[in-house]
Amino acid sequence: MLKLAQYWRVVSFFSLLVVAGISVIFLLSRYQHTQVVANVEDASHGDLKAGVRVAERIISDVSGEQQRLVRFLYGTPPVSGLVRASEHGGTDPLDGTEFPQWQQRLQTIFISMMQQYNFVTRMRVILADGQEIITVTKKGGQVQLATAEDSMNQSNQDYFREISQLAQGDMYFSEIGLSREAGHIRLPYQPVIRVGMPIYHADEQHQYGQLVVDFDAQQLVQSVTSALRKRLIPILTTESGSFIYHADQIRQFGRELHSSHSWEHDYQKDSPLGDIYPDVYWYTDTQTGDRYLVTSESVPLGIPSHQFRIHSSRIVIHMLLSEQFHHAELLERDNFSRATIAGATISVLVLIAIAAFTFRIRMRLGYLEEQNRAIISGSVDAVIGLDMAGRFSIWNEAAEKLFGYPASKVLGTKASQLTLFEDFDYLQFWLRMKADLQPMTEELQAVTKTGMLIPVSVSFSPIVMDKGYAVGIACMVRDIGQYKAYQAELLKLIQGLEERVTERSRVLTQEYKQEVEALKQQQKTVTYLGNEMKLRLDDVQETLGLCHQEASTPRQQRLLDKLGQYSQTLTQFVHDLLCLSASEASEPEEILMESSASKIQVGSNGTTENIPQQDSGEPPELICWNRSGALSRMMNNEALLEQITQMYLESAQEKQELLQHYVHKHDQEAVRRQSHAMKGLAADIGAEIVAEYLGEIEQGALNTDHADLLALYERFSDAYKQLLSEMTGYVHGQTADHSSS
Repeated sequence: MLKLAQYWRVVSFFSLLVVAGISVIFLLSRYQHTQVVANVEDASHGDLKAGVRVAERIISDVSGEQQRLVRFLYGTPPVSGLVRASEHGGTDPLDGTEFPQWQQRLQTIFISMMQQYNFVTRMRVILADGQEIITVTKKGGQVQLATAEDSMNQSNQDYFREISQLAQGDMYFSEIGLSREAGHIRLPYQPVIRVGMPIYHADEQHQYGQLVVDFDAQQLVQSVTSALRKRLIPILTTESGSFIYHADQIRQFGRELHSSHSWEHDYQKDSPLGDIYPDVYWYTDTQTGDRYLVTSESVPLGIPSHQFRIHSSRIVIHMLLSEQFHHAELLERDNFSRATIAGATISVLVLIAIAAFTFRIRMRLGYLEEQNRAIISGSVDAVIGLDMAGRFSIWNEAAEKLFGYPASKVLGTKASQLTLFEDFDYLQFWLRMKADLQPMTEELQAVTKTGMLIPVSVSFSPIVMDKGYAVGIACMVRDIGQYKAYQAELLKLIQGLEERVTERSRVLTQEYKQEVEALKQQQKTVTYLGNEMKLRLDDVQETLGLCHQEASTPRQQRLLDKLGQYSQTLTQFVHDLLCLSASEASEPEEILMESSASKIQVGSNGTTENIPQQDSGEPPELICWNRSGALSRMMNNEALLEQITQMYLESAQEKQELLQHYVHKHDQEAVRRQSHAMKGLAADIGAEIVAEYLGEIEQGALNTDHADLLALYERFSDAYKQLLSEMTGYVHGQTADHSSS
């Protein structure tokens, strides 16, 4: 417990700290407010300019596409064909095409283009006197060809007079206006852009007429409005200030609809946004009283070219940002700034506590890391770590000594790039470890840097986190070269002992056969030999006892136990021999010695086994089933082979009976299908011979008579019975092994 004076000192310190923090927050908030205002103004200016650039790009792209379409139509053969035909009495001198034919071809092109492009509303060819000779319009989504009676004279239209003044190859873009029909504005209102080019006679001095295409301007407007951020409000006007697009549709096209709405009339200019933004002003909407930040930009229609001139009107883009949005963002950022400053002050204290806690944790982790590093470095076994990408992450000193590679060269290298073990399939190992996440132990041949092979025992263990996912693989590599040497030496001793015992037994047996008739006269000699063998076996027992003391592995213990059993058998044999020699029996005892000698054999691995003499010790020969081939195809997975074999046996009899039924009925197509299906299953399971017979049945089903087909089936049936017998024996053997295990 703190004393009262100490308590008050702590309270005073924290009170002063709180007061100082509040003062700092207040001063920083005042300064930060100025920065926030500047940032918000900069962001608003940037948003407005970005919106203008987006609108400019869209207007340029759309009008550029319109420009290319009109120039394409201008270059089509019927346009020049009309001029040549009209100059030569109605017949084109180039190919003899009549004027009406060129006219019909151009009408076909117009109709096709209007069906392809939804934004084209009208295509026309107008003569120099203003009379339309070809007019194709779109009404209600339907393309219509105007008749001669519907054709109008457009000589009093502004766009006609403007195009009449253009040179050959020039192009004209009109202002966006409402579409008209027979001199009246079409309902519903449809804003259009008229793009035209003059058509000249061959002398290039006199104008023959004009090519005029009307484009739906609504597409351009929708493209602009849909591409902008929601907070931005676009307004499009003509150069004279008439609204082309306004959110309030009543204000649109005021000049053509004879209303007073225009940019100058409806929006009053106030003050600029700031000294550094002279191109952005505050405007007041005189109709609603709302204030907006506005920047304006005039954009020409079409894409300029060095090859021809473009006479186009301009669209004025007014990009607006509502005062409400501007002030709302200012308030939001201001509040956020104040909260940030307050949070930063509080966070300093929290960070101090976190820093102390983090320092304590890092000290603890560092201690554990040093401890683990010391354990790994001090291990007598080579410790190798792999991450999930297959790269070496751990390589201790024992690994350096065993393989000869320094850690600096190995760490970070992919395991597939370094041959550490001879005949080791890294890919299969990696897939197995990722799938099973089970530890495994293998005896392999380690390959050192110098190419020397060292027998090693390798334990692979997945590094699995608490949540159940693996982050790497740990490998413990132990040099078992000395163990292998001891094992080979022990095997050599056992083999020498076997040879000595076998030779001794052979000599004794031969002597016994030679002197069996004089058994009674040689009793003393036999007794002497028996006692001599007993002494030698005692020596063997003593030697085995010493070996038992020096054995270091369970395998060696098992080998020595079997040798002990072998020695006891020989001792019992000598005891029986002495008993027989002492008796007065006159019958030869060769059978006893031969059977005893034949029952005791030493395997190639140094173990003793009781195996009948006539048995070679090898598994019975398989005639129809290539079990090893099937096991290899299943990646040496014995359990999988056993399961598939059982499944094959379950349906084998039914499939054979079905094939037999088809053969006896001589249903050739059914025999072919059934034999083909059984052939594939037989090949997969490793029954190549049966698969070959089934292939012969499949081939002969359609081109052999019934007797030959029956003969083929009988041969297959014998092989199939043998196959099922071999598989059944294998399954029973596996079941017996599982039971004994």
